[in-house]
Amino acid sequence: MTCRRMILAAGFLMVLALALPAHAEAQVAGTWELAIDGPRGPQTILLVLEVEGSELRGTLTPRLPEAGGSERRGDRAGAGRPQGRGVRPGGGRVGGQGPPEIEIADTSLDGDSFSFAAVMGMRGNALSFTGTVDRDEMSGTMSTPRGERAFTGMRVD
Repeated sequence: MTCRRMILAAGFLMVLALALPAHAEAQVAGTWELAIDGPRGPQTILLVLEVEGSELRGTLTPRLPEAGGSERRGDRAGAGRPQGRGVRPGGGRVGGQGPPEIEIADTSLDGDSFSFAAVMGMRGNALSFTGTVDRDEMSGTMSTPRGERAFTGMRVD
């Protein structure tokens, strides 16, 4: 009888061990708002991640600051400066189009840890992201041609 209980307990633990990584990988999926302190002040990026099996896919969408800076952060980035060609005050492109969605590539997913790369901007700057997820929070590092920057993220879906 004791041997039978030990076998059942061992079987239960094996099933549990196999299920935990799948749950951790599943918590990476979702819509996230990333906050990054950049050289020109705080930047916000919308990150949408999907997980199918062990494959990670997704998109990045830069959030443009409102004209005169972001009131909720109290910064004045962009105040009094021209917005540039093709960009209307308040962000977005002329014609009602917002910033483009950028596909992520070179993805890796291991439990609650992830990494991916993206090419952003007109200059084709290569960025790489590595991070971890803990429930509805995310943190990590974004590597750019000019160095590394820490980021934090909150689930928004």
